[in-house]
Amino acid sequence: MDGLSATLALGYSEGKSKSSYSGDKYVDLDSVAPMKAIVGVAWDDPAKRYGTALTATFVKGKQATATNRESYSNSGSAITDASSDYMRVPGYGMLDWTAYWQVAKNVRLNGGVYNLTDRKYWDYLSSRNIETGTNQDANDKALAVMPGRTWQLGVNVDF
Repeated sequence: MDGLSATLALGYSEGKSKSSYSGDKYVDLDSVAPMKAIVGVAWDDPAKRYGTALTATFVKGKQATATNRESYSNSGSAITDASSDYMRVPGYGMLDWTAYWQVAKNVRLNGGVYNLTDRKYWDYLSSRNIETGTNQDANDKALAVMPGRTWQLGVNVDF
């Protein structure tokens, strides 16, 4: 079918760290984002007058590992495990639908519906340090939820 295309992208990173202090062990780097996959299908009119795309994004869940390294005073004693327990940021899948229409030679209308299924989700990198167990933590978790379904409409004018 003319104008049909597909997109596939996969992102995976891994990192661990360990100090040379007695009793320390390898822990996952909290600053490394979890695995992410993007799959999309699009169709464009052969004359490029209009087109549409459906894109799915999948992100794996991850839990940050607490560590006591920041408070280590180098007194010679071994580093103990941290007592903090961070929230496990759940994985999610999300659908986005976009479209465009070339109204005139230099004018194009763009639009889209993002998070089409109105999925409740958290971004790992901005939510990884939310602890569990207190009322404040529950409030922080509620405030860290990413936007639900959103809409976008735009006009591009080329000069």
